[in-house]
Amino acid sequence: MMQFFDYTYYKICEFYSKYEKVSETTGLIVLAMMYNFNLLSLFFLFSIIVNTNIHFSILLIIILYIILVVLNGIRYNKISYGILEKRWQDEDKNVRLKKSCLVLAYIILSTIIFFGLAIYHGSKK
Repeated sequence: MMQFFDYTYYKICEFYSKYEKVSETTGLIVLAMMYNFNLLSLFFLFSIIVNTNIHFSILLIIILYIILVVLNGIRYNKISYGILEKRWQDEDKNVRLKKSCLVLAYIILSTIIFFGLAIYHGSKK
């Protein structure tokens, strides 16, 4: 599973490297945001299934996000973008396209599910 997230980080950095010099930082931030979306989606889903009103303070969400950025920073300080780039720079174009589509689907679905559940959960007050 970590290889998928490593590849996601690599593709995010690759995308942002076209627009900025510090794409690794942006990769950490975007990947942590996806983790945060997934964790909060699970909490919203649990709250909906159990039919309880779990409320999150913005401070708790920010703290969780900062923790995820720091944990990603620790991981990707050890496994840098350069190492990941060397690992995947020579992959077949068809494989690269399939993996890129999976990463894009992961980002889009995580975002849609998070906002969908957040809106639904918010409307149940």
